[in-house]
Amino acid sequence: MKEIDWREAPGCAVAALVATTDNVHYPSVEFVTGYHAYGCMIRATSAVDGRSLSAPSDCWFLVDRPVSPWIGEGLPPVGEIIEWLDGKFLKAVVVGHHQGAVVAVDDDDPRRVFIGKKPCYRPLRTPEQIAAEERRAAILEMKGHLSFSDYREAEQHCAALYDAGYRKVTP
Repeated sequence: MKEIDWREAPGCAVAALVATTDNVHYPSVEFVTGYHAYGCMIRATSAVDGRSLSAPSDCWFLVDRPVSPWIGEGLPPVGEIIEWLDGKFLKAVVVGHHQGAVVAVDDDDPRRVFIGKKPCYRPLRTPEQIAAEERRAAILEMKGHLSFSDYREAEQHCAALYDAGYRKVTP
């Protein structure tokens, strides 16, 4: 198999078609923005110039682009699970891009489709980020019950209490 150099691929490429044999009709590697394989045929769209590609599946095989974790830079790759702001943040799966916008479906209800640009979406939060947000919210809630003239001092005391394990208990 020919080695695929993904650094040469356009940013929109989601896969590569790799020729099983070298000849003039089938280049050794063709980067594509989308593909559909059915029966013994593969149909795709070139990532380089947008032309339609079609060949028997015994001439090409598909290699999906390796996906590195999306950290919030640029558009999230298709298939990435993200958080979408729809009143509150919901898990959603990216299904495509359109004119610089992200198209995603609700992870729990795929009939709900979201289309938008940042700040409508963000990467999934790590457990550490979730814990930090919960800590911050608890400290702010504690601080709201205190009557300190120095707000910074109140926050320091509340943080110390939280870090010591104190939590609000609802009877």
